[in-house]
Amino acid sequence: MGNRKSIAIVGGGVAGITTAYFLAKKYKVRLFDPNGIAEQCSYANGGQLSVCNAEVWNTYSNIAKGFKWLTQPDAPLAFRPDVWSWPKIRWIAGFIGATITNKYDYNTRKTIEYSLRSRKLMKKMMKEVGIDF
Repeated sequence: MGNRKSIAIVGGGVAGITTAYFLAKKYKVRLFDPNGIAEQCSYANGGQLSVCNAEVWNTYSNIAKGFKWLTQPDAPLAFRPDVWSWPKIRWIAGFIGATITNKYDYNTRKTIEYSLRSRKLMKKMMKEVGIDF
């Protein structure tokens, strides 16, 4: 075990823990999550495991909806226009860029591929660990 390469995983949600599980078979793994296990995306999704909704959001109609959602407290996309940062500006530019360059179909297909692979790996892990839910 002393000669195995080390890998750091940042994020202790469903994806991070599953990734750590499989990598730990071959590598020494350390999991880092500054907010605690399952406190970010996994928490926001209520721990939902879903591979059936793989459609990406990069569409012109969602950009238009986004402006309307700014005034709705229960909007499906939480966006605070009063807080700006370079990471947020880059995210907005990337989102709009993926829409303008018509990456919707490509990104949706890639997301479906990843989702199906994730489901296969999750079932494998559940069998190995003995999880049944």
